[in-house]
Amino acid sequence: MNQKKILISLVVLLIIAGSIGMWLWKRDTLLPDVIRIASGSKGGEYYIFGDALGKKLRSKTRRSVENRETAGTLENLRLLKEGAVELALLTQATVFPELDNEGANKISVIAPLYLEPVVVLARQKSGITSVYDLENRRVCTGPEESGTKKTSDDLLKFYGLKKVTRVPEFFHDSSNHSYRNSCDAGIIVMGVRGPCFKEIGKTDMRVLELPYAHIMAESEAFLTEFTLPEGVFTRHPSPTLPHKNIQTVAYTALLAVRKDASSVFVNKVLDTVYHTDLRTSFPDFLPLKVAGTWLEIPLDQTAREYYNPLRRMEVFATRMEAFAAVKELFFAFLAISYFFWLRLNELRKKEGRRQESLMKEELDSFLQETIALDRKQMQSESPEELRSIIDQVTEVKIKALEELTNEKLQSGQMFSTLLMQCHHIVCKIQNKIALIVH
Repeated sequence: MNQKKILISLVVLLIIAGSIGMWLWKRDTLLPDVIRIASGSKGGEYYIFGDALGKKLRSKTRRSVENRETAGTLENLRLLKEGAVELALLTQATVFPELDNEGANKISVIAPLYLEPVVVLARQKSGITSVYDLENRRVCTGPEESGTKKTSDDLLKFYGLKKVTRVPEFFHDSSNHSYRNSCDAGIIVMGVRGPCFKEIGKTDMRVLELPYAHIMAESEAFLTEFTLPEGVFTRHPSPTLPHKNIQTVAYTALLAVRKDASSVFVNKVLDTVYHTDLRTSFPDFLPLKVAGTWLEIPLDQTAREYYNPLRRMEVFATRMEAFAAVKELFFAFLAISYFFWLRLNELRKKEGRRQESLMKEELDSFLQETIALDRKQMQSESPEELRSIIDQVTEVKIKALEELTNEKLQSGQMFSTLLMQCHHIVCKIQNKIALIVH
């Protein structure tokens, strides 16, 4: 019975371990039913990229994909941390501080996409020719939850510009908002192929150089020096914009997921980014090899394996070693359990033999007691005394049945002899009493 219980317990443990393993495997391989992408404002580069990525993902995963319009990267980051979206486009400046705080446990960067230079534009008629001329002027710094807003604040702080009137709108906003028309200048963070720059090139704009750009880049871990090539926005026959190479700084646009995203989902997204024709629409994409060596922000574990197949093999080997160690530990546990079961079984048998020996001695004493009572009845002629002997024999029988509980002993010959002897003594005494009375 005890052996059966132990076997049942081991089977239950195996079933539980298998169930946990299957749950972990399924959790790691599931794709979301709906893939939601937090991108940016309509007309902006993030929104256009999110739309293009969504179409490719829809085709590759057979899932519904939603491209959500947002104010910018700060809202994207918030939505991602809250679990309201599965993918978010972020500016490096918004992610870097998060990785040093509570956000490190919630978000994972899976791909550096392209460089986003910081471009300061001023209207030709405004008379602004230097970044220092922004003081006491109206400057579009981006909506509150946009990465542009944070970048603008950092830039104005770096140059000590405290009296700038900050207008919370995108400078490239295509709406007829009064803010847009009243801004003397604007700060934009976008890839050089961004749609707004095509429109800017058709207007009376001047690109301002950022003095001490190298110092600004060195002061922030997530900034890099960047040169805007002459004529990158417009060339002949329009006026060249910029009219010369402009020194500035740039962030990196990032694609991020939640920390609990499955490895299959991450791999599907990366396959879509790097192994479809998506890159033809965004020629400034960082190539796969460059992304694999990008070290500015720690990438997601699955992403690191994707970029480095050798590392994937190393991780696989490590996991196999861990599995082998767990397997050995499990079999060691089974061996130890079996050893303890054998030991307990041996002790139990030893105790059983000891108890059986004690009961045999007690049975022998009961037999001797019945023999003594048999002799006593042979010498007695008194009905009262004989009846007393019957009671004593009955008492011996009851005690034997109560105290000698060992099944093997009760089924043995000695126990049967005791019961038969008690029965014969009682019968003899009853016959003897009948003869004496008559």
